[in-house]
Amino acid sequence: YKDTMLKSTLRHMESIELTGEGSARLTFSEPDAYAYLTNAALNDGCIPKHIWESHVGGDDYYDYMEEDASIGCGAYKLISRDLDAGTMYFEAIPQNNYHGEITVDSVTVKSYANQEDVLMALINGEVDCYYRYSSPVSHTLIGLLDGEENIDPGKSYNSGQNQITFGMSRPAFSDYQMRLAATKAFNWELLASLIGGEYGEIPNTSLLAPSCIGFNADLPKFERNLEEANQILDEAGYKDVTGDGLREFPDGSEMKILVVPQYSSDMSLRNRIAEILIDNLKEAGIDAYVDESIITNDEIWEENIEKENYDIAIGYTTVGVAKNSTAFRYYVADLQADAVEKNAQTQQSSTWTWGAYHDPDFTEHVWNMVEATSPEEYVNGLQWLQQEANDVLFGTSLCWEMAFYPFRTDKIEGWNNWMSWGVVNNDTWTSLHAK
Repeated sequence: YKDTMLKSTLRHMESIELTGEGSARLTFSEPDAYAYLTNAALNDGCIPKHIWESHVGGDDYYDYMEEDASIGCGAYKLISRDLDAGTMYFEAIPQNNYHGEITVDSVTVKSYANQEDVLMALINGEVDCYYRYSSPVSHTLIGLLDGEENIDPGKSYNSGQNQITFGMSRPAFSDYQMRLAATKAFNWELLASLIGGEYGEIPNTSLLAPSCIGFNADLPKFERNLEEANQILDEAGYKDVTGDGLREFPDGSEMKILVVPQYSSDMSLRNRIAEILIDNLKEAGIDAYVDESIITNDEIWEENIEKENYDIAIGYTTVGVAKNSTAFRYYVADLQADAVEKNAQTQQSSTWTWGAYHDPDFTEHVWNMVEATSPEEYVNGLQWLQQEANDVLFGTSLCWEMAFYPFRTDKIEGWNNWMSWGVVNNDTWTSLHAK
């Protein structure tokens, strides 16, 4: 993984020492072990060296489709596949029981065009559970399962979230009073309803979801107060000088706020979020707009974000990032001192420095949290960062959402619904039993 696939999570690994059958000691030159074991180790399976060693760097190994590409040491082996039906069949390898006795003899993986089809397959008993990375069933569809006594909706708090970043390197939101006024102007109830439906909750100032380790529930929740927002702006000198109903900068120059939704294949939700934010700001006399040229493709969008060409950026933290790096990883604006050299060595093209808060203490705390060496150090770092999010308002969560990963309960028992992840997890293959 380190030398062939150039895994950034292993860039500081110096040696591997076999310490016994099925055990080894990995030594890192930097404090990456905790982050690696709590995150990447769950996603990096063993791979056969004789197949992959010729694919150094790049994405060549992803395209290798020969029969020996399936060689591995997992708990299941691929028996057959039906590409037309989008179905794969696996059988257990009982001796590969390093996580415990394997109780699931075979697994059939079916692919569907959309979530509606998945739910109908669940209702009809064609499948037993649903999983897709960081893509729980939409709250707009979960009602299809109402009255289905044999289906558990798999409800839990989602650690992933929609969020915004204030462009603090640009004139408007470099001012704390502008950031504070914006949060007072936002219609939090409407945002929560749009994003999470009847299950959506107004977030607090922590920038984390309640399901994240170390979450601080004592910080205040956001609350709309348009009158207070207007008062803050008036007192800060942002007044309507020209009489057109829109505020200018304190020096009298025109003020236009650039809102940039994160590019994705489906922009409908983020575009609707942008519309709400723009409407809310206009109610406070602030002119805001979306530049369509920035969201034509992923590369153009990221180039603008990394150059901090935005006043408000609308983004998303996935479940995998939330698990260890948290949403704060997307708010950091500066790399570690030696990161440029590290990225060159690992051939990383994206650094994800999408934030605009250039504060040394904040930067240091983010990277220390990411590279924590113990749970205590990790949580302590998060406590500082959440308080900083509250005090500075460099960004906000937009909604606390619920995750739905439904599963049938009539034939199988022993499901373990991981919060924001669902029932398809490490425990599934050793905990399930037929009723």
